Amino acid sequence: MKRLHSLSIRDLHILQVLDMTRSLGRAATELGTSVAALSRRLTRIEDVLGMTLFERGVNGTVITAPGRRVLQHARRMIAEAHHC
Repeated sequence: MKRLHSLSIRDLHILQVLDMTRSLGRAATELGTSVAALSRRLTRIEDVLGMTLFERGVNGTVITAPGRRVLQHARRMIAEAHHC
């Protein structure tokens, strides 16, 4: 999870919103961006971490097992950032 520290708080927040909405479209709306931009950002995050965090399909965006582990760490990092 060392590479997780190279992500921005915004990247970590994106992961939370994607998990909550389970949809690139709804997440993009909530984040105030386009689906294309969000998809590119998620691909960059996954490339940095070297793993697939979400499976994208016609039935929505589903978090993977590695994605769940990353999201647990991301939530802690976001909480710590808010306490500083």
